[in-house]
Amino acid sequence: MSEFSESYHLKNGSLQDAIDLIKKSSQSGYAKKPCKDWVTLVPESAICGFNCDKKLVKNNTGILVQYIYPEDHGFCFRVFNRNRLVAEYFYDFNDFDESNIGAALVTNRLNGKELVELLNLKVSEFELVRTLRPTNFSEVMDLHDNFMKLLQIPPEAYTWVSHRYCKLDKEQCVKSEFIAVT
Repeated sequence: MSEFSESYHLKNGSLQDAIDLIKKSSQSGYAKKPCKDWVTLVPESAICGFNCDKKLVKNNTGILVQYIYPEDHGFCFRVFNRNRLVAEYFYDFNDFDESNIGAALVTNRLNGKELVELLNLKVSEFELVRTLRPTNFSEVMDLHDNFMKLLQIPPEAYTWVSHRYCKLDKEQCVKSEFIAVT
């Protein structure tokens, strides 16, 4: 079975901030207690499409990262400062060709310096950009994990996390410390 994950992550947010954002967006969903300065939220709109939830972004008052990883298809992230898109990145695995690895990079709108400063990353702009420019198959396959490591978001906050998974396996969702937001 392939992993289909989609989640949002608030920088320096509280569990209540995540719950409020989901509710202000007129949705239900799930939220997880903060870990390493990030709180995870999974609104019902998180269905592993490559779009962002416009209502969620409109109501965002902090720094919000959208993470999308449909394992066999690609990797995408967006970073918002309030409701302003700061960075967007999409690597399409369907167009992957080992002889031309760069061709699968569909969208790359990011200002590395701004992103490093905004997210208070512990890496240089060069290291961030280097991570997002894979040069071999192994780097492509690790792309999503390497990016989330740079953000210091722990794997349990994004791996196999989606609204669908939480809804289908509520017991595992609770074990993973997600709470339902209605």
